Amino acid sequence: MIKNNKGFTLVELIGVIVIIAIIMILLISSATNIINRTRAGAQENLMVRIRAAAENYALDTNNTVFFIHELVINGYIDAEDDDGIYTPTDFERINCYIVEVNLVAGSYVAEIGNQAFPKGDGCDESKLPPKLIEYVSRSGEHVTLKINCPEKHSSATVMITSNRGMHPMNVSCDSNPTVVFRTPPTIYTATIKDFTNDFIISDSVIIN
Repeated sequence: MIKNNKGFTLVELIGVIVIIAIIMILLISSATNIINRTRAGAQENLMVRIRAAAENYALDTNNTVFFIHELVINGYIDAEDDDGIYTPTDFERINCYIVEVNLVAGSYVAEIGNQAFPKGDGCDESKLPPKLIEYVSRSGEHVTLKINCPEKHSSATVMITSNRGMHPMNVSCDSNPTVVFRTPPTIYTATIKDFTNDFIISDSVIIN
């Protein structure tokens, strides 16, 4: 019997290599698409969790503008071992992204910013917009509070109430007014409402 010892020709080898290369490219492309879709889904799930946590935090505290890190340190959302929140798509640390919560049609709705404001080991508090109501000064039994209305609500009316049953006081946003109260330890809450009487913004200040 005569043996045929003929092997692959160079052209045949190149053809096999090309086929294998095409298969590898298709497999890598498919795997990459699966990974990207998985990361995009995880990213959206993370944003949903953060928005839900922010809305619960606003409901509990009347704080409507804050960094994501505040949700971490107050236990509203779980973080990594170093207290960091990282995006699944690009592994960016987003603890110092600002969250704004508004009341829309009777429900809190959170919006997450798209820029981080880190400073040292924490976040740059100067990047937060001023609170709707903030402490200015105290003289004897009198305390002065300032109202800081967002520009988009500059013509609105702010209602100020307290946890001690104070009769609600309404002040105009026109000139970011200050108000003076004679007060024992009290929590004052300022609220902007829309024409349907729904809360848009609510914020509080504690006077010890």
